[in-house]
Formats: sequence, structure tokens, C-alpha cells
Amino acid sequence: MAATFRSRPDPGGNFASDAHRRVMANLANPDDDHISVEDLMVRVERDDFLDLDVDEVVEILADLEADGDATKAKKGWKNTKAGWDALTGPTIEDGGRKHGE
Repeated sequence: MAATFRSRPDPGGNFASDAHRRVMANLANPDDDHISVEDLMVRVERDDFLDLDVDEVVEILADLEADGDATKAKKGWKNTKAGWDALTGPTIEDGGRKHGE
């Protein structure tokens, strides 16, 4: 991944980077239908704090899947329950999980 977003940490400490957290925020919720990479890119491109191309987003999705935060299906991607809880739950300072644990 490009150092430009790898080097910016997630402010809450729950994800590998702020870009990972922001991509998570644009994924479908665990109880919703999966979202395609194409539809996700439309959302990502609207985020003024992200400047990612499709290859970088796919790499972030793979990271999120490896961490157990996102799941891939034939129709696309969505948050796992654990990923959703990390996204919407407390930061590490408030007792939330630390990335990688």
C-alpha cells in the first residue's frame, strides 16, 4: 500500500490505518447485502479524506478480511460482526480492541 495512507494512523487505534477505518465505514453492515468493489469505489471517491485507487482499496479489503473485520462473497464485501463492533464501539483509550489483538 502507498505510504501516504499507511502512515496516517487510525485515530481510535482499532484499525491498521485511518484509510482502513474509512473503507470499513463505507462497507455494508453485517446484516445488509454485500457491496461490490465498484459501488464501494463510488463511496470512497466521495470521501474527501481518502485518495485511493481501486488497487489500494482492494488491498485494504484484503487486510480487513485477514484481520477478520470484513468478509468477501461472490457479490462483494461487507463488515463482519467483529469489524462492525470495532468500527462502532469504543476506541482503545475507552477500552476497545487494539488493532492486531
